[in-house]
Amino acid sequence: MGGIAILILGLPVVVEAQPERAFGYWVGDLLVVEARVRVSSGHRLDRSSLHEGDLPEWLELRSVHRTYRGGIHRIRWTYQVFLSPLDVIPVQIPGRTLRFQGPEGTYSVEVPPVTVYLSPLAGSGAEPTLEFVPPQPSRRAVYGHGGVLAGLIGGWTALWAWRRRRRPRLFRAVVRRVRETQDPTEALTRLWEALEAKAGTALFPHDLDRLLQRWPPAGRLRPDLAWLFELREVTFYRPDPDPEDGSEVLARIRRLVQDLDRLERRSWSSRDPTG
Repeated sequence: MGGIAILILGLPVVVEAQPERAFGYWVGDLLVVEARVRVSSGHRLDRSSLHEGDLPEWLELRSVHRTYRGGIHRIRWTYQVFLSPLDVIPVQIPGRTLRFQGPEGTYSVEVPPVTVYLSPLAGSGAEPTLEFVPPQPSRRAVYGHGGVLAGLIGGWTALWAWRRRRRPRLFRAVVRRVRETQDPTEALTRLWEALEAKAGTALFPHDLDRLLQRWPPAGRLRPDLAWLFELREVTFYRPDPDPEDGSEVLARIRRLVQDLDRLERRSWSSRDPTG
């Protein structure tokens, strides 16, 4: 630990500095030096001075952390060591010069250097040796483990494909039925039944958001689905005295069913259990 008590501009300033520990450092280790600086009330620290100062090539400043409480500035400098000596050696971590602004002007406070001990990665003159030589794997073991790994990958792939194939395809049959009928109302009914099965609940003309919550990928078809829900209301709940052209309605329903079928094939892994 280093400590000094000084008198600057007639004001007592007490400085203490010490490392987190004094020994047991190797190349690449982080080294923390903490300083406590007690100054009189109303004296402000120039924070830019926390980072100033020259360092040796083997020492790098990584971070600075400062707290202030009860008239004491507590400062922690974190360094990284890039020196690998051949033997245990003492090294000096340079001090710092801090600037303060007081009622009488600007003054400097010196944080003293500290000494720590660096250790070599191996003892001087030591030759690297292997205490344990791993055995060479046999060809049988390599083939055996490779076969197990290939089996696991194949089994997972088969399970993934099986689960995908067995997911219900609700709109595939609707495509055929809508193609065969010439009645727009029947086509609307068949498509609506498939949408209710997809949502897992009865749907009404105001339930578009419920359908999209149950099947989020359908959001990309929201404009067409909004038209379909409005058509459902007009057809079954408030007959329109001037309905749309039946052939155009039928053609649009057929296009929407095909889009839903393609979407169902692509979005089989959505949040909804039915895909």
